[in-house]
Amino acid sequence: MRRREWLHEYNTSGKAPIQKRVAVIGGGNSAVDAARTALRLGAESVSIFYRRMRREMPAQRDEIKAALDEGIAIVELVAPQRIKMKNGKVSGISIVQMKLEDFDRSGRKQPVVIEDQSARKKSIW
Repeated sequence: MRRREWLHEYNTSGKAPIQKRVAVIGGGNSAVDAARTALRLGAESVSIFYRRMRREMPAQRDEIKAALDEGIAIVELVAPQRIKMKNGKVSGISIVQMKLEDFDRSGRKQPVVIEDQSARKKSIW
């Protein structure tokens, strides 16, 4: 389920489906909010996957710090390549490693995929 839909469900009903392990993709305020909410709802482990460095996440600094203090992992310089499914549920995520190159229009360094195939073949989470 997409994080905004999931957060909307939680905010309107006070409930939302939760699994033991939760992966959140992105670095904005809604990503951090979804991760922290999942932890509070009983997820055993929560990881945020972000394609840039933590210092470049657009989420508010105090929210990022609070997420880290609560035990949420932030995995930097990765982008999802494939979501693995088993019996209708997510069973894993294949990622590609990223590196930062030239600055883009936003003033941040542009993330690009590391072309070394050995670095790309990672299955995590």
